Amino acid sequence: MTALTRSPLAPITLAQLTADSVVICATQRLAQTLSRAHDDAAGGRDSWATLASTTFSQWLQARYAALALRGL
Repeated sequence: MTALTRSPLAPITLAQLTADSVVICATQRLAQTLSRAHDDAAGGRDSWATLASTTFSQWLQARYAALALRGL
């Protein structure tokens, strides 16, 4: 069995994500869970920016569609 190595990336909290952050997730379920947790962390605020959490495939399809609309 191989030993787990620590990631060189520092962990962050939902509170540290800015409104323009995009979180790429391995699965759709994880993306939905993170989005829900972000909404729950908003507390009693009247409005907040929804977290853009998506799978890589969905993100890539959205970028391709945006380019296609521009005629590129």
